[in-house]
Amino acid sequence: MDIINLRAYGIETEYGCVLDQEGEVIPIHMWPSNFLKHGLYNAAKDECVATFFDGRVWHSNGSLTYVDIGEHPEHSTAECRTIRDAIIYSQAGDRLLRRYLSAAAREQGMNVQLFKNNVAEAEQGEFATFGCHENYLLRSVDRTRYRNPSLSAFVATRQIVTGSGYYDEQGQFYLSQRGYVLGANSATDVMLAVGIKDENVGPRFHMTYGDSNILEVAEFLKLGTMSLMIDLIEARKFPDIALRNPKQSFFDVTCYGAKTELVLCSGDIMTALDLQFICLQVAKQFVSEAKFECDETAMEMNLVLVLWEQALNAMRDDDRAWMVGRIDWATKRWLAEREVCRLENSSVVQRNDMSRQINLLYHSIMESSMRDRIYARFPDRRLLSDDEIETAMECPPQGTRAQYRAMLTCMAVERSLQYTIKLDWHSASLHNGYQNHTFLMMDPLNTYEGSFPEAEAEFQKWRPVWLPLPS
Repeated sequence: MDIINLRAYGIETEYGCVLDQEGEVIPIHMWPSNFLKHGLYNAAKDECVATFFDGRVWHSNGSLTYVDIGEHPEHSTAECRTIRDAIIYSQAGDRLLRRYLSAAAREQGMNVQLFKNNVAEAEQGEFATFGCHENYLLRSVDRTRYRNPSLSAFVATRQIVTGSGYYDEQGQFYLSQRGYVLGANSATDVMLAVGIKDENVGPRFHMTYGDSNILEVAEFLKLGTMSLMIDLIEARKFPDIALRNPKQSFFDVTCYGAKTELVLCSGDIMTALDLQFICLQVAKQFVSEAKFECDETAMEMNLVLVLWEQALNAMRDDDRAWMVGRIDWATKRWLAEREVCRLENSSVVQRNDMSRQINLLYHSIMESSMRDRIYARFPDRRLLSDDEIETAMECPPQGTRAQYRAMLTCMAVERSLQYTIKLDWHSASLHNGYQNHTFLMMDPLNTYEGSFPEAEAEFQKWRPVWLPLPS
């Protein structure tokens, strides 16, 4: 009998950042020098382990904020043992980034706006793409098993559930922001976009073909359905649904939606919605026959199946009442259509401008954002509570090595050893030029609680080292 094991999850989110002063947007070339790196450091240095030169901030909840290539902020959640935890800590990351960069902007007499937006227009009409990277701990070391045509077909069509929606300059609507940019411009096949990275206890599945989600149900389904597909591949129970051209199918679904007809390798024609229904039915059969390593995984996967089926049924029946507040692309389009109706006597340009404004504002993570207003109107569409998210800003996910990393982080801050400790996902080390001590944490699903007393004793031996910083 197949066993569905615990799996470590993580979410990396890239953010768009805008600075303004007295209502005037400040062009990026006029920003204060190294605003993001130095701003994050100065705002977080007394509470976190922060690095001046690269803007890396290790938080007390085990997560990491940093400045990525291209000078935009990025946040990586700590390892989580449930999908629900991953979503909680993703939203906690939104709030941590908002707290520190808002403080940094105020120090400069400016305001900051942050967006979980997936598209940024660059020079000469080209586009840069941000997004959300998903991480899943894998149970098989055979990498070829995950280079699976069925997984490509799933990735190409899952955006009917997980896409965040996008309006182009002509007012054309697309299901996925990432799909719009990558599907049109990328030379990479969808199947080959699945990165598998080495970890100490098994490889990590690194998925980059996904939008950042605002709504909790959409993000829950994004991670939950992908996790089930990985379970099917590891158990060799995946459905046989190979697409003739996954990359083109990915873009076609982005353009035309759930009822887009796709060509399979067999020559058969199938809609994106039907393909998702096949994945759902195979997953339901698998879950009904499998055993679970723990009860929380069983409860979570059964909820994934319920919400997945409800979402697909809503798309089949065009049930917008169910989708609004749960599915991002449907909610964004609903909001845009409401606002455009109020401009009925306006020009096409004005109506397109309104859609484009909602395109951006929908993804704001600032206070009183559209997400807040959506949930104020549809409180029953939430899976989480604000109290859980607030707690997650300070405390690490339970049952993972993030507990050990968080403890080391907090001890370093308490003993003013921020300049002495070096943190990473798999290890931490104290070093001062004369001595060195390393703390290992190789397994993401190990709490390392047995190592806590030894770590506390080691920290007692160290004294702060104050390093001069450049002016």
